Amino acid sequence: MTLSPGFVVVALGVLGLGVWVLHKIGRALASVVEALAAMVVVFVALWWACKAAFWLLAQVVTRWRTSLAVVAVYLWSVWLGWLSPVLILGGLALILGLWRLVDIVSFDQWCWRFLRSWWARWAVYGRKLPGWLHACGLSVRDDVLPVEVTVNLVGRRKASPGDRSASRSADAEGPRRPVGAVVG
Repeated sequence: MTLSPGFVVVALGVLGLGVWVLHKIGRALASVVEALAAMVVVFVALWWACKAAFWLLAQVVTRWRTSLAVVAVYLWSVWLGWLSPVLILGGLALILGLWRLVDIVSFDQWCWRFLRSWWARWAVYGRKLPGWLHACGLSVRDDVLPVEVTVNLVGRRKASPGDRSASRSADAEGPRRPVGAVVG
């Protein structure tokens, strides 16, 4: 089988044209994929930013005293410079440390037990207490009803969405269950 020179020239031209068209299609697809990747990156960044903003808002609402203290120290350092709060807080820490060295009994009685209990409530017990209460059977979770009753060392709390006007007797009774419902 012999090929004529004209056929070879036409075949090479068609092949070159096909490669050129595939190159253009590939560049267009690469641009589309690049644009989609950029959109995904922007969407993920916005998602994480919104998630961080809602987490921060939840922290501000649940730990409002700590949040106010952080904002106060920040504003203090913005208005008066960072040296002022560092010197005052460092001086306060020095005074407390000297008090502890001089008279540990009065320091523990008047200062340290309050700081230690505040720190333990905030950092340790606040996070672990709901799990401990549930493990001891002092809280009831019902998957059918959106109600959770938690008993702690101070009192009892009933949380049900939409029902804010529950009476004290309803709090004492806890959530009502259908007969035969499994608790746990």
